Amino acid sequence: MSASRALQPHQQTQEEEVPSFDSLAEKLTVVGDYLGTINEQMEELNQSNESLIRLNNAFGAFLFGLTSHSSSVKWAHLPDKGSLHHAAQGRVVKPGTSTSAPKKQGRRFTTKISLETILSELPRQFREDTDSINYMKKVLKTLRRQPDGYTLGNLAKTAEIPQHKATECLKELIHSKHVLKQALKGQLTMYQLNPNRYPSK
Repeated sequence: MSASRALQPHQQTQEEEVPSFDSLAEKLTVVGDYLGTINEQMEELNQSNESLIRLNNAFGAFLFGLTSHSSSVKWAHLPDKGSLHHAAQGRVVKPGTSTSAPKKQGRRFTTKISLETILSELPRQFREDTDSINYMKKVLKTLRRQPDGYTLGNLAKTAEIPQHKATECLKELIHSKHVLKQALKGQLTMYQLNPNRYPSK
């Protein structure tokens, strides 16, 4: 009898330590709520991924169209009023063919323009850096051809250099008074060698 009585408290302790299903139900409910939230977020992430795939496909088609257009259409020269007028009349004029009276010979510089002299007055970058020197020489050689000057786009195209490099060179030439910038109302800004230092006729 005494041995059986001694085992009874130990058995009661073991029974108390076993968790009931009711105590786990609340925790399982919380876990289920978290899993439901994760599932919703995964669905939203999947929708975002599908949207990005559609955008990538559409943008790829757009880039392909641009590439095809640039490789198939090559303009020999920019259209002007004369070419548009001829096109309206159904006439085709080949590039380089003029239908108007011969133009008079343009102005020329009256003094020799030394590129080395100009370069010697510019900042160190344009006296020591090879690439900067080459870009600057191309800009100066182009400006030397036409006393009336160029627009920024025409200058970069004629000199065969990137437009941002032409802008960088012009900025220093304007600062050093070698180039004059003229912004006329209703017209594109023109850049020309300073007439006060390099006269022409």
